[in-house]
Amino acid sequence: MMASPDQPTNKRSSLNKWISGLRTSLLIVQCVVLLLMGWRMAPLSISWQTEDWSFSANDISAVLIDENNEPWFLVGKSIKNHQYELRHIANGELISWNLSSITFEEAQFASIAVGADGNPWLILGKRLAHWDGNQWIFSPMPFGSDIKDFSCQSVVVKGSTVWGIDNSAAQIRIIQLDIRTDSVQARVISLPDDLNSSPFSFDCIVSTKTGVLVALSNEKQVVFYELKDKGFRRITSFEKEQIAKSFINDMAVNSSGQIWVLFGFRNEGKQFGTYNPASDKWTWLDAKREKEFSAYEYDYGHLAVDTFDRVWVSAVQYGSERKLFSFSNVVADTIGVFKEGDDGLDEVQLYTSLNSSLYTSRVARIIVGSDGKIWTWGEQLVWLDGSQTSLPSTLPSWMAKLSSYNGLVGLTTLSITLLVVMIVLIALQRKTVSQKTS
Repeated sequence: MMASPDQPTNKRSSLNKWISGLRTSLLIVQCVVLLLMGWRMAPLSISWQTEDWSFSANDISAVLIDENNEPWFLVGKSIKNHQYELRHIANGELISWNLSSITFEEAQFASIAVGADGNPWLILGKRLAHWDGNQWIFSPMPFGSDIKDFSCQSVVVKGSTVWGIDNSAAQIRIIQLDIRTDSVQARVISLPDDLNSSPFSFDCIVSTKTGVLVALSNEKQVVFYELKDKGFRRITSFEKEQIAKSFINDMAVNSSGQIWVLFGFRNEGKQFGTYNPASDKWTWLDAKREKEFSAYEYDYGHLAVDTFDRVWVSAVQYGSERKLFSFSNVVADTIGVFKEGDDGLDEVQLYTSLNSSLYTSRVARIIVGSDGKIWTWGEQLVWLDGSQTSLPSTLPSWMAKLSSYNGLVGLTTLSITLLVVMIVLIALQRKTVSQKTS
């Protein structure tokens, strides 16, 4: 039986349809890949807003949100050449000051304060930098000769008052700096006498409504003192062996005086603790994550509490095979938002660099402004509106998964497969045409 003359034409028509369909599919997949890889490079805002797009990815080493809820931040323009810039955004306008004479170490642990005249000060460890309206004035810290180690890693700034830790003496002391218009006065505050019987080490210091809260620990217990103008007041304590097998990584205090603590990585007990002053009791909690993220492990870093008593926690999120410590195993930097439940912290929202515009590469501290804005930083200074009971939503989970490392690898593999199949079909099409011609 002879073949119909229409069979080669039908075969070519079928191949043309396949090739056209594959070409369209390949174009769609490529567009998706470019969208997922490139949307972060565009000035888009998903949940988080970037405060300043005027500089490329540079390291931000210090941030202050002042009493007007306006940001001040120290940016490394050229870290190799020790070129830094202090930036301030006031009424939507950017003001900047060049700093060319501070070291990398000073910048990494710097703190920013503002004097009564509105001019900035930088606390740089062993010296101060002050903008007098025309130029930067550098001066040594106004300390006595017995103060040799002012810890810049543990500094609290409230208005024109700065608190830090002196680790040079046998017992820890608090250093208070009162910033005036053109000078700084230092005051050394010794710990209460009841702490002198056993050496205590410093754990954490945070701001409260009326002063600062200090956490100190020894081998047996952790004690909390609030420092006000009139001196120390003991708030609470707990026996360390009962719950804490590691140090306190961070802590926060809400408007009613409730204390939240976050323990360091690999704590054998619960990860979080909260003290309620009304009941004078501690409660120990773990964060309950959604099933979608249950396979991941987290290295928690810092925490904050907003006006709705939501607990904000920054963390690095790892895949289930964390023991490999490979780059591809790191999923994302995250900020989790939790609410205290009956048997733990219930997850309210999870923001990552995959499902939102959390452009950080390194989530630093979290600051809650009095206007409800939530601030954090790394390579960019970003904020989120947390003034409402409902939080800004994220990208759908399927899109976040596709924009992950494994998702992009899968899409790229699919693109290559479609391309190979299309090349094979084009070759078959040409062979069919060639056979008809011959």
